[in-house]
Amino acid sequence: MFRMGAVVLTMVLLVVSACTFSQREIEDPGWTTIALPDALPRTLAVDGNRVLVAGERGRYAPAAWIVGRSVTTVVLRPHSPYGPTADLVAATLSGDTVAFAGQRPGGAHGIPRWTIWAGTVSGGADDLPQTFETFGGPDSLGLVGLQTVAGKPLLLGNWADGQPGPAFWRASGTRWARVPSTLAGFLASGMGVSRGRPVVVGHSTTGGSLRPTVWLGAPDLRSWRALPLGNAPVARALDLSCAGPTCLVVVRTPGTGVAVWEVGGTARELPTPKMARDAEWAQVSAGPDGGRAVAFGSSERSVFCYWKADGWRYAVPPVGVVRDLATVGNRFVAIVGDGEQESSPRALVTT
Repeated sequence: MFRMGAVVLTMVLLVVSACTFSQREIEDPGWTTIALPDALPRTLAVDGNRVLVAGERGRYAPAAWIVGRSVTTVVLRPHSPYGPTADLVAATLSGDTVAFAGQRPGGAHGIPRWTIWAGTVSGGADDLPQTFETFGGPDSLGLVGLQTVAGKPLLLGNWADGQPGPAFWRASGTRWARVPSTLAGFLASGMGVSRGRPVVVGHSTTGGSLRPTVWLGAPDLRSWRALPLGNAPVARALDLSCAGPTCLVVVRTPGTGVAVWEVGGTARELPTPKMARDAEWAQVSAGPDGGRAVAFGSSERSVFCYWKADGWRYAVPPVGVVRDLATVGNRFVAIVGDGEQESSPRALVTT
């Protein structure tokens, strides 16, 4: 198992060919596969030393597992028309409580038909039928994140209600509804939670630019503080992860590559690791006790490295593009797989 020592300040995983480094620079974290037979994992959520894995089993069947000392299947009970075929693409775990967002293209135009699920690890989760207009309809711009805020699941998406912008949904019993928010003027791409408060990453598009920004919010969603990530006129935030008081965001700028930003009360760019200029994809993970990780790479090379007090340390990466990444206790868990099709193989690996 790849251990994170007390001296580790920042951990960064990237995907790069080992020939870029000397042999003495490369460590072996010992990646192993966690067996999930006939599974296509899509997303990870962490609570303590447990990780919630969600996706689908085989083709067109929702599935979820808790991975700790062993693997436990979470019972899912579909009730809506698209529930039995939902692909679970977002999840949150808090104690015994779980929630999921699932989607399956449908109808004449093949747009996503969203399903929302809630329950417990011990008792299973139910698909909660909603009206089509709750998450869909002509004003829907999709769902992008699910977290637990103030003890309850909070769902983030985008909505074209006049000026397109972020939208939030909360549950009252089994019914979900959009709730008021003062966020506007940008499109959201992800959400985390820091010190019990929501953190949203997105892109403002004023003046023809595409600028990534993080918004730090209050639990009631009525006050927000914006932290721009750099001055590049065109850049895109690829992923966000939060743990404790710190969030990490990985940003890609055309011609420059990817950069990792640490967000707390302020936003600061971390030192650039090797091969970041060529990176085309990235995943990031903030972990407990100051652990930080990001996986990134391109079709030609991949790197895995972590940061200690005196600089970067490099290690053998997992095989394949990292699709999601989590720091779980003193280890890493990742969903890896090549190919962009829904049926492209995916695997769950850990150090």
